[in-house]
Amino acid sequence: MFKREIALIFAFSTAIAGNNFQSENTMRQLNHEMIKAVLADSVDDIIRLVRAGADINYSENDVSPISIALRYQKQAAIKKLLELKVRIDSTNNVFGTMIQSFDVKTLWNITKQLPEQFRLHKKMIINRILHSYSDDTTLELFRDIILMGYSSAQELWTETINPSNMCFIGPKTLRFFLEYGADPNYVVTTKIDDTCTSSSCSSSYSCSFSAEAAANVIVYEPAYTPLSFCISKGGSYKENMSLLLSHGANINLKAKFDGRNSSTLLSWALRGGCSQEAVELLIANGATL
Repeated sequence: MFKREIALIFAFSTAIAGNNFQSENTMRQLNHEMIKAVLADSVDDIIRLVRAGADINYSENDVSPISIALRYQKQAAIKKLLELKVRIDSTNNVFGTMIQSFDVKTLWNITKQLPEQFRLHKKMIINRILHSYSDDTTLELFRDIILMGYSSAQELWTETINPSNMCFIGPKTLRFFLEYGADPNYVVTTKIDDTCTSSSCSSSYSCSFSAEAAANVIVYEPAYTPLSFCISKGGSYKENMSLLLSHGANINLKAKFDGRNSSTLLSWALRGGCSQEAVELLIANGATL
């Protein structure tokens, strides 16, 4: 009798193990089918597989449904996976590596559903939008970012006013910032003086101060302002220059624009070989040496 019970228990255990093995194989097959469905960009197949028990967060050898969707830009699959609350693992940085691959509107349509990913890649996403070369697109997306609470106007302005980005901002976006209260005399420099306080320094590389306070701040490295950017670009940014001046940009702000002696914008423009049109605009608006 004892031997018979042992045999029955063994048989039962073997059956359970077999069923578990079959279940694991079935689940693995479903998850592999999910990868195929994503590659085919088939929303119907994704839904069918999820209902059958497939795991949208399945990952094997750093391959997952969302990593495949992002890598191959399967728009329908991305949208459906996001709707299903797929988890995007920040550690593998799949999203971050794909940012440059999408057109900016598609990028933002994906990003606005991923607040955590926006926080992780904020600078890169903003930079990508600024380099879209479209004033209308930049304005549209920046407004959306602010309205959705993903970033403040001041944060966006801080990211915009730097040597790599300012040259791509158009007059519509600039007017939007200025009417939102952005400082037209914002100064960016690679070093900041100790007189900058935590409230006046927005990052380790920039310091914002008013025209009145400019004389009390020592700038050690080449400085940049929205106006100096526009001057360096010449006549093509004449509208931007006019906008900045009409919103209070200090045309006689002194700083070490060339990293040497403190100088005015006009003297810097004349020494730097800026266009005659830009120089004439400065003079017409009261610039002095």
